[in-house]
Amino acid sequence: MNYIIVCPPRSGSTYLGEFLQRSGLGYWNELFTQEITRRRQIWPLDLDEALNDTVVDLAFSRPDSGFKFPYTAAQPGVLTALHRHRSVRVIHILREDLLEQMASWFFLQQCGVSLAKKDGTIWNPAGEQVEAPAAPRLRIAPVDAENHLRGMTFFRQVNWWLFHETHLYHEIHFRDIFTDAGLSGVCDFLGIDFDSSARPDHVPTPRPPARDLIDSFAELSAHFAGTEFEKLFTE
Repeated sequence: MNYIIVCPPRSGSTYLGEFLQRSGLGYWNELFTQEITRRRQIWPLDLDEALNDTVVDLAFSRPDSGFKFPYTAAQPGVLTALHRHRSVRVIHILREDLLEQMASWFFLQQCGVSLAKKDGTIWNPAGEQVEAPAAPRLRIAPVDAENHLRGMTFFRQVNWWLFHETHLYHEIHFRDIFTDAGLSGVCDFLGIDFDSSARPDHVPTPRPPARDLIDSFAELSAHFAGTEFEKLFTE
């Protein structure tokens, strides 16, 4: 059984992928990223399609392997390559708290904190241990916030429902990623035994709520007044 993990950024997907790897499945982290797909837009279409097919075929060369597929890699050619593999099982991580998701993304970019572990240590994206920011504050320009929120909204509306028609499909919410019940449900979907000892030693990265973390919160609230995102800053 092969699988993909469809996910927005900062949704616990790395935790889930490492859990599946520790449970005995093959796992590739990110074969398609936003930067890779952006660069390949200038390639001839037939070359791009051939590469998509080759990469996907390689990822599924083991009968029990899969990979993480972030929203930002959702290019038509990649989706077409995935749809050729009708036996692949699709795990879709949902994260509906857009404001907290945005804060987590900019926290990674500005503070260099990728994940935390149960022993209290903090790590950056390069896998290096770092000191936790003493009093982290984020400065997010309105244009950057708008680009992020509109981008995430667009990618959430990509036709993931097509997978419902063609693939076995399972949804899990971000809040359930770190629970035995959530992980057990994924294991049931993939047809493997749940073993709590396979859980990675990650924990959600500690940080203040978005309201307390973003210095420019009042500016963002005023910028989004009267828009579809107004409620994110007022509720």
